[in-house]
Parts: sequence; structure tokens; C-alpha cells
Amino acid sequence: LEPDRGPQFIGADPIWDGSSVVEGIGSHGEGMLVGIIDSGINGDHPAFGAVADDGYVHVNPFGDGVFRGECSATLVCNNKLVGRYNMVGSAPSSEDEDGHGTHVASTAAGNIMNGVPLPDAEGNPLDYTLGGMSGVAPRANIVAFRVCNPTCAGADIIAAIEIAIDLQVDVLNHSI
Repeated sequence: LEPDRGPQFIGADPIWDGSSVVEGIGSHGEGMLVGIIDSGINGDHPAFGAVADDGYVHVNPFGDGVFRGECSATLVCNNKLVGRYNMVGSAPSSEDEDGHGTHVASTAAGNIMNGVPLPDAEGNPLDYTLGGMSGVAPRANIVAFRVCNPTCAGADIIAAIEIAIDLQVDVLNHSI
């Protein structure tokens, strides 16, 4: 298993390693704001910590401690996960109940993590750990939108896109 091969697999390694000639794109997605339109996000996941395992300290594009959406003591936001929105009236919050949005967000912009235990199909840790892994843009910031509960209404998706445009996200992932 080599989870850090994702950027190379999709041809994004020049962006990931900082050799891109595109002005304003930093190494590993630094300085980018990624919007995730999906089933929500579990903000307490280590892929979304304010400090990554490699020691990188995230800088919030809105200012240190300034968050968007429904951030609170129970709905975690930090300088990595800078915003979260619940667009679904029937859902209690932006918390991810099925794990899909959390998975997508960590694939797109999850932190560099070292020594990650590999779980079995039920989520129990096996006697094997991955040396290191990350999302494609581990230094990017994230704002997450819950638009599914379990179905995903077009009006909720459009409302999320409008907020993302107002927030000036650099990348918007819609993987539902």
C-alpha cells in the first residue's frame, strides 16, 4: 500500500511537490481552500487537525480563529477545517453520519499522517500500520457542506455552491 501515490496517479505531482509553474499554487496545496459538497464531515478526525503529523501548522484564510458556518464546541472547526454547513433541513447538523463526506474530504485535502493503523472491514485496527499517508492537498484548508441525508436535493447542492462561491473556494469537490 502506497497511499501517497495519488497525486502522481492523477498527474498532480507538480502541484503537490511545489514545482508547478502556476502562480499562487503552493506546495501540497498550501494556500488553497477546498470545498467539499457531500454528506458532511467528522471534524475530530486526525486528517483535519490544525497541526499535521509532519509539524505543519495550518493558516486559516479567514484569520486565526475565524470560522464559517456551524462551528461550535461540539462541531469542531480549526485552522484546517475552517467551515462547515448543514444544507439539509432534516439533518441535525453538518456531522457526517455515513462517513462518505469525511472520506472524500480526507482524500482531497487530508493532513499528512504517520503511523496510521490499517483497520479491518468492521473498523477494528489490524496489526499493521501505514508509514504515512495524506490527501492530495494536505496543506489546503477545508470547508464542508452537508447536502445529503441520505438523498441529495438539487436545491441544497445549489445553495452549497452559492456559499462556496461567496467564500471564494479554490476547488469545489462534488462527489456524491
